Amino acid sequence: MFFDTGDEISNANSLVKTGRSKAEIEVPLTTVDAFAAERNLRVHCIKIDVEGAELGVLKGARNTFLDQRPVARLGLHPSFIAQNGHSLEEIWQVLSDYKLTVVFDGQVVERDWFCSQPELFDVNLLPF
Repeated sequence: MFFDTGDEISNANSLVKTGRSKAEIEVPLTTVDAFAAERNLRVHCIKIDVEGAELGVLKGARNTFLDQRPVARLGLHPSFIAQNGHSLEEIWQVLSDYKLTVVFDGQVVERDWFCSQPELFDVNLLPF
C-alpha cells in the first residue's frame, strides 16, 4: 500500500501509514535487487528517501549493496521507522552487515550516535 497525505505538494507520502495519511492506494512494489537484475543494471549510486520504509528498501537491496558496492544517500525518519515497527538499531545492523561506513556531515559516525537520533537526518553510505 501507498499512503497519500492528500496534500497537493507533499514530501510525506509513504509506504508507511502515519497520522498524516488520508488515502490508501494499492501499488505494485519491487525490490532494488529485482529492478536492477531485470534490467541488467550496474548500480553506482542510490538515493533512499522513503519516509519510514528504509529497512525494507535496504533489505531489498542486499545483493546490490554486497555485489555492486554502490555509494548511497539515506534519509532516515526515526518516528516513521518506529511507526512501521522497526528501529534505527535494525537499520544499523543491516548497514554493518553490508559493510557500509556511515557518514554524517563529513564525519564517520558510530552506532550509538546513529541509533540515538530522534529527528529526521540524512547520511551517506560508503562501501569499505
